[in-house]
Amino acid sequence: MNEVVKYHNDLNNITLSGLTENQINILFTLFAKVENQSTDILKFPIDKIIELSGISTTNKEYLETTIFSQFDKLQNLKIRYDDDEGTAQETIFPRVHIDKKREFLSVRVSQAFAYIFNGLMNNFTRFELAEFVNLNGKYTKTIYRLLKQYRSTGIFKIEFEKFKEILDIPKSYATRDIEKQILKPAVAELSTERSLFDQKRTPFKNLSYKKTKTKGKGNKVTGIEFTFTPENIDNRKQIAAKKEKELSEKDKAEQKFKEQFYGKYFNAKGITHLVYTIEKDGEKIIANVEDFTTNQRLRMTFKNIEQLKEAIEIYEIKNPKKQQPKIF
Repeated sequence: MNEVVKYHNDLNNITLSGLTENQINILFTLFAKVENQSTDILKFPIDKIIELSGISTTNKEYLETTIFSQFDKLQNLKIRYDDDEGTAQETIFPRVHIDKKREFLSVRVSQAFAYIFNGLMNNFTRFELAEFVNLNGKYTKTIYRLLKQYRSTGIFKIEFEKFKEILDIPKSYATRDIEKQILKPAVAELSTERSLFDQKRTPFKNLSYKKTKTKGKGNKVTGIEFTFTPENIDNRKQIAAKKEKELSEKDKAEQKFKEQFYGKYFNAKGITHLVYTIEKDGEKIIANVEDFTTNQRLRMTFKNIEQLKEAIEIYEIKNPKKQQPKIF
């Protein structure tokens, strides 16, 4: 469960309007799983979605209903953005698919938002998903991810109206309501030590905030500034490097071999298949694939790895990348 969410900081400027706390958990669970994927079709074991996003039911029929219910709003989440030609509006997840055995969840990501999780790696926010999921309340979660963007400086300033927009605070809330019901509870929780994986952690040490006001009559709040003790980024990098080193070269090689054809297509008996992982069986290769026509998960055997490579190469020659079919 110690997943790390990694996403482009542009997401912090987007209002996740109308999402419940649990839906926000699911959204960032997906983000945690899509880092650097080479395809816009993303597949997850349903038990992981249950574990990381806090869904409690184990009944398969009710589970399917619950997942689709959660994705109702996620699929209706419209994001407006600027491109070279003007302004556009799209959904992040155009389609969601659960296999017949209810073991896997597949989602399609709108191509316009692939950059949120692919590339541009030097401008990303990072935080532990477990810590995020265990926070109480959607406002606290949003403040958490905003502050994490400034973890190395310990200072976050924003216009008050923009802050209210990003948090999706009701227009009826007066400033005193925002302080009492949102800011003070969030700061209290985010500056409190907690246990996580048998470790003591404080999300933001010495966290506080102050409001910026106009001078003179009206004394209107125009901005808000959060301050906290900056994280020791160099130390965190050293810890991450140490964990990376602890992974054996054998494990890395096995993982690389297993996923070397991930997202590739080939044809067999007139049917297009999408490759997920491969396994060795002596000289033979077992490919875990998805049937393009039925979306069923299959295991197909090849005499050797060269035979699979040849099938993929033939498909790619006949189907230039921009013309290759998508599962959804």
